[in-house]
Amino acid sequence: MTLVGAKPTWAADRSFVPAPNSPLSVNTTPTSVTSADFNGDGKADLAAQNANFITVSVLLGNGDGTFSTGQDFAVDSMPSAVVGTDLDGDAKADLAVSNVASDNVSVLFNNGSGGFQAAQNFPAGDGPAFVVGADFNADSFTDLAVANQNSNNLSVLLNTAVPPQTTITNGPSEGQEVNSTSAMFAFTSSEPGSTFQCALDNPSAYSPCTSPKTVPDVGQNLAEGSHTYKAKATDKAGNASAESNPRTVTVDTTVPTVVGATPPNLATGVGRGISPTATFSEKMKASTIKATTFKLFKVNPDKSTTQITDVVVSLSSDGLTAKLNPFGTTTTVLAPNTKYKAVVTTGAKDLAGNSLAQQKSWTFTTKP
Repeated sequence: MTLVGAKPTWAADRSFVPAPNSPLSVNTTPTSVTSADFNGDGKADLAAQNANFITVSVLLGNGDGTFSTGQDFAVDSMPSAVVGTDLDGDAKADLAVSNVASDNVSVLFNNGSGGFQAAQNFPAGDGPAFVVGADFNADSFTDLAVANQNSNNLSVLLNTAVPPQTTITNGPSEGQEVNSTSAMFAFTSSEPGSTFQCALDNPSAYSPCTSPKTVPDVGQNLAEGSHTYKAKATDKAGNASAESNPRTVTVDTTVPTVVGATPPNLATGVGRGISPTATFSEKMKASTIKATTFKLFKVNPDKSTTQITDVVVSLSSDGLTAKLNPFGTTTTVLAPNTKYKAVVTTGAKDLAGNSLAQQKSWTFTTKP
């Protein structure tokens, strides 16, 4: 008679038969095996340590009793036992391997696809022969206990739960000047599945955010001046990262102007070896100060102009003064008693990308 809801019982003659692709090949001298879902597909996988080959072999399960070819991951000297358990709170099974010859435990964190990061080694006692995982101090993180056969004792290794790292990966670069009152930043965590918080200027005013993030929030504007943006992450286990690398940008929406020029406008008797200069109200972007934005023309008797194209234009190291050297390969000095016109166009821009407020032009006449 079978009772409804009763648990099935084993028949007295219950037996086992080899799986279709059993035995499974691993490396030399496996003495321990563990099972867990290492690649998150809901199917049981296997891991076995290889004592003489200083590796652990991971064989992903197909769900039908068969397994893929093993993939080896390096550990320390003469591994003796392996356990699969979640050690970093990300709901993925990691590996811990006791190493009898190196007196330590290798921890290999799961990369989320059935592979593992490089082993991190933690000291144990003399001749660790076996390792198990459990939460020994009730902090919700799996710790490790190691049986040390040569020192006749146990090593208990408490999990310190390493927090994730947060990195700003995209957006205005550190120290950049921008002419927009908003900006978009992107950021990542070293642990997949983390949640983020962001702060603008006030380090105590973090709020939930997702990547990419546009700052400031809708309906707000960044004032001119310096602003610093940071982010931080919290992993699935609740570990909070430190603040990310900061991104400090300067908002500049003020358009530049030419505040001085040499020779002065309408100057006469100017030396024929003069190099006209323009001084700006703020630092300019060097790539915009060139022969197409700072020009020199000869004014003909009929008041038409002829551009002098064989020139060299440069920007001072402080970014405030542009110089046009008209003495290229074909011209040695300016013509005598001749009127010239210098022009700085609106193609000249400041560091934030603001164009010159308006084109600036002035004339001067050389001495006889």
